[in-house]
Amino acid sequence: MHNMIQRVVKNALKGRRFSSSIDVGCGTGDGGVLARPHTNYLVGVDPNTSALREAHRKEVYDELYVGDMRNFPFDSADSVFMFDSLEHISKAEGYRLLEKIGHRFTMITTPWWSTPVISDPSHKCVWSERELNEVGFSTLAYSFMPDFLMYIIYGGIILGVRERHV
Repeated sequence: MHNMIQRVVKNALKGRRFSSSIDVGCGTGDGGVLARPHTNYLVGVDPNTSALREAHRKEVYDELYVGDMRNFPFDSADSVFMFDSLEHISKAEGYRLLEKIGHRFTMITTPWWSTPVISDPSHKCVWSERELNEVGFSTLAYSFMPDFLMYIIYGGIILGVRERHV
């Protein structure tokens, strides 16, 4: 995970504490390393078993599950983290997933492009700040490459935070 992303996430989580969290699409666990200091109980879910083995080696998760983020139950968690995972499902599936997550604290990082000329083939969609704002997220876009390179390749993230509503 790019160290600029690490700094942005750490700053956004500063002073926050959760009883239980789910790291959706946890992959190798880099996001779990960032979430762990802010939660008492951390669950990771990802469909990739080899990535989960790497996540297990990091020893930050209380539980790890092989599974699809679209079908995972969120009932037990008061917070959800989605570090670079929302773009791996279609936009319609993403909206359904965000609705299913409901009004829990939710943090998303997703790639941001000025013009998506070259992208990861596993990415199904690109989310804009406006789209995330429309479903209740406060967003900030961060570029970590010169603007001219943003037109050619991935070079930044959108950080979205949706606060818990009771």
